[in-house]
Amino acid sequence: MFLVSGCREEFVQGRRLYEAKCAGCHMHDGTGLNGITPPLVGTERSYLDELPCIIQFGMFDTLQINGSTYTDFMLGFPELTSVEISNISNYIAFRLLNVKQPKYSPVSVQLRLDSCMKWRKPSPVDPKKDTIRMFQSI
Repeated sequence: MFLVSGCREEFVQGRRLYEAKCAGCHMHDGTGLNGITPPLVGTERSYLDELPCIIQFGMFDTLQINGSTYTDFMLGFPELTSVEISNISNYIAFRLLNVKQPKYSPVSVQLRLDSCMKWRKPSPVDPKKDTIRMFQSI
């Protein structure tokens, strides 16, 4: 039996979920699409507390990041569980934002989702109608 050290990949499910749900817009390396989709890397970390809410419910605000304005929306992923959202959040924090001690447990994510559900408004975007607009901007 051979043991190879250093081969263990961390955040495997988070990486897989990020690639399936997020990388199409934010790119595999988190750089986004300039002027269309905001980057995750090289941005302020002030949104880290909101990350679970953004993943679940989406984002419909205009953002100013690194001198660029982003007006497109992001649809949320309401079908994801708190475990899946914690895995994506930890992957983004650790791999893309270089946070050495990610802090997203399924319990803390569920508590955060419960609190942000109270102030979340229904999406102003009809996903069936506006998905075409979102992709036409690319």
